[in-house]
Amino acid sequence: LFALRLDLGLAITVFTIPFYLLPKNLIGGAQFSLVELLTLAAIVAWGFRFQVPSSKLKRETLNLKLETIDLAVLFFVLTAILSVALAANFGVANRELRVIVIEPALLYALIRASNFSSRDLRRLVDAFIFSALAVSLIGLYQFLFTNYVIVGEGVRRILAVYGSPNN
Repeated sequence: LFALRLDLGLAITVFTIPFYLLPKNLIGGAQFSLVELLTLAAIVAWGFRFQVPSSKLKRETLNLKLETIDLAVLFFVLTAILSVALAANFGVANRELRVIVIEPALLYALIRASNFSSRDLRRLVDAFIFSALAVSLIGLYQFLFTNYVIVGEGVRRILAVYGSPNN
């Protein structure tokens, strides 16, 4: 799907963004969330579209015009990489660098470089809105039908897919 319709593959990836805190142990105890795996699949599919000429695959053209926000994201990534050297817990810092900085930046770069139409970009925004709706419905279900809530000062607060109501 990603190789044939990168726009739909990225819409699925964007839909899974709020669920990044639900990783699974995969390789040697390393934890990966669905959004991470889909992002990597999208990157492979995007690269594949440059390599394999086919009548079924829409050929990509590389969009290298950098905007100010692209430079800001690049600066943020470089600063985060440098900060890992100062971390007290190098293993945790590396995982957080991957999950919170590198992979979201790769997803951003992939979307920026893909030359999507305004319809494709609207599809990505719609996917994100539908994911927010899904998280909201999960939270409302928990609030109404389960005891999976936090009670603080007499107020029941929902968690949905997050570890804290503050998220």
